[in-house]
Amino acid sequence: MTTLRTRKPHHAPDGTLPLINIVLLLVLAFMIAGTVTPPLPEGFEPLISSEGTPEQTGGDPLILFVTHAGDVRAPGGIVSAAELPAILAGEAARTHGLTVKADARAPAARVFAILKTAKDKGVTDAVVVTMDRVE
Repeated sequence: MTTLRTRKPHHAPDGTLPLINIVLLLVLAFMIAGTVTPPLPEGFEPLISSEGTPEQTGGDPLILFVTHAGDVRAPGGIVSAAELPAILAGEAARTHGLTVKADARAPAARVFAILKTAKDKGVTDAVVVTMDRVE
């Protein structure tokens, strides 16, 4: 009597099993990393901003922009070094404050010089905002 040999069906290995293993290992790594971070000290309170909105302060501040080359721009256009003290001595800067929006590549010495001139002209509130580089 002759018997025929039958082949067993060959199953290809499942490709999702290694992916599941990697995902579970990542979850485990993130769980460990989250517990390694030290907790905040007891009694820690985050800073709360006390800056008011323009409605609370009575008007909009004077806004100056400092470009990456160090040029100063006001809403009316480029401001020369000779014009800057007169603009900072104006009523808007002294009563409503000053906002300096500086490019991230702007020379820090130029921004500090603007703030010193503003202080000399009687500006009591100044905010410096750095803007991201646009490349």
